[in-house]
Amino acid sequence: PEHRAFRPSAAMWVDQRGLGAADARAGEGAMGGDHEDQMQLGIRIITSAFQKKMNSLEQEIRGSRLGCEEHRANVAGLQRRNSSLEVELVENHQRAQQLQEENKELFKTVTSLRKQIGRLEQLKQAVLGSIQDDQAQEAELGDSRILMSDEFLRGAMPLTAAEMGYAGQAQQLQQQQQMQQQQQQHWGKGGWP
Repeated sequence: PEHRAFRPSAAMWVDQRGLGAADARAGEGAMGGDHEDQMQLGIRIITSAFQKKMNSLEQEIRGSRLGCEEHRANVAGLQRRNSSLEVELVENHQRAQQLQEENKELFKTVTSLRKQIGRLEQLKQAVLGSIQDDQAQEAELGDSRILMSDEFLRGAMPLTAAEMGYAGQAQQLQQQQQMQQQQQQHWGKGGWP
């Protein structure tokens, strides 16, 4: 038996490409016509398929362009955000270094103040000890300070106190006046003019 190659009719060919029924009928009639008509039908089918493909690709390109622009806008926003975060990071790092330096200075100050407080505590203890020693000595000596006072010495030994310079101001004035009177009397009796 002789095998014949399967040849789809023009109607089948056109229906697969999505052309209307009128074009399909015209295609059937054209298959029976001359080669020129068949060529025109083929060109129309190819042109129609090409236009559909072009339209779908153009829509796809527009969608891709829109998606690309959105991605570019997102990338630009992320780059700006990244730049601001880098600046913030540098500022935070500088602030951390500054706070670290301030912390070191404060630690030195605290250490110095603690040393000074220790010295002041030692001085306080020494002063308190000295006061307690003085109080203990005063308790032991009792009234001996009264015996050494200027008033007591002037009253008990006026001549000695005067010689040593412990005389009161009134006594000193009195002694000066007495000396002046003695000098005047001496001059009046033929002493130095």
